[in-house]
Amino acid sequence: MTGFQPGQMLATGMIGSYVYGPNNETIGDVNDFVLDRDGKIAAAVIGVGGFLGVGERNVAVPFAQIRMQERDGRSTLTLNATKDQLQQAPAFDRSRRG
Repeated sequence: MTGFQPGQMLATGMIGSYVYGPNNETIGDVNDFVLDRDGKIAAAVIGVGGFLGVGERNVAVPFAQIRMQERDGRSTLTLNATKDQLQQAPAFDRSRRG
């Protein structure tokens, strides 16, 4: 691979990116990824709630549910969930290993 293909972006470009819901509202931001044993992204860890990172909590969303879309000439991440739905989802515990 010598460069990007259409519909690709670097993980470093995704971390910190806003995630948009079905009504194009910001529902959270990507804080991390969970990789499976094969090295594939299993889930995105999304920060929801809070203000400027204070009071924010993380939820893990299966990566297959996230879509990349073009928005104003750049790739953005979308999820078919509302901010309220993410805020009600179980918190992701980084210290807990399955």
